[in-house]
Amino acid sequence: MGIYWYLVNFDKKEYVSLGMKFGDWLLSNDTKAIFWLIAEDAYPMVLTREEYKQFIENIDKAEEIIDNAKREFKYLGRWARDKIAVIPDYEEYLEEIKDFKDITLDVVNELVKLFTRWYEEISKAKQEEVFLKEESLREINEALENFKKWQKILTKESTNL
Repeated sequence: MGIYWYLVNFDKKEYVSLGMKFGDWLLSNDTKAIFWLIAEDAYPMVLTREEYKQFIENIDKAEEIIDNAKREFKYLGRWARDKIAVIPDYEEYLEEIKDFKDITLDVVNELVKLFTRWYEEISKAKQEEVFLKEESLREINEALENFKKWQKILTKESTNL
């Protein structure tokens, strides 16, 4: 039992819920979803090393590369500058968002894709003897496993509806 919290966008009429209580949100690594949704102009951060190199070296292709990233990661920064709030699962609040779209699984799927990409890129860079901290690889893998766990739970929930 307890109060669970939702991250809500009132402008886009969407919400994210990872089924967490207040303390869980504050202490969890899974709150990366908040940053993902509100980060503005962060698309260069999702590029592969090769894409980033092209982005830096060829200004004529930069816009195309970023447009591709925006299509691939459509929720990155989607809520930037919007009216958002974290609300409890009290009946009066849930009534207010009953017609909003739950985008939790979509956001988690994008984060799984991102952390998979980062893990593969860092693993490849490590093999090429680029200096990387072992800790970075471990942290990315830990985040990836966390979001895969949520992906599995949310996928299972959506198929049971």
